Amino acid sequence: MGTKERWRRTRPLPEDIESRIKGLVRLFEEEGVLLAYLFGSFARGERGEDLDLAVLPGRENFPEIWEAVLDYLGSERFDLVNLRSAPLWFQFEIIRTGKMIYRKSIDIENDYELRVVKMYQDREPVRRRQHEIFKERLRTRWS
Repeated sequence: MGTKERWRRTRPLPEDIESRIKGLVRLFEEEGVLLAYLFGSFARGERGEDLDLAVLPGRENFPEIWEAVLDYLGSERFDLVNLRSAPLWFQFEIIRTGKMIYRKSIDIENDYELRVVKMYQDREPVRRRQHEIFKERLRTRWS
């Protein structure tokens, strides 16, 4: 399902979405978020059909954070990723390509990002080997 089809029956993002993104800082502070990233089209400076956000909650309140973002934006055209449960490769990509829009402290940011990058690098040999096995299976299956 394409992005346009996915959001067909939902209200569009508000016209002032760029200023609302900046306003999310206050919401994240109130909800106890430790870190928040913008990724996807808006992080690349393009206005897309939806908003891609990732948060590292400070407590077990992800559903409440999602509801607060929904109320604040006035649209369901956003994806909110919980960095506590996202796959490691996705966390790494968000750090690598996303844009930090909120951090409770520089120490929290450094600790989180260094931990994710280290774990990602530590698992690189395993990922590389899995990729080689996958390519070999494709080659033998389709040759």
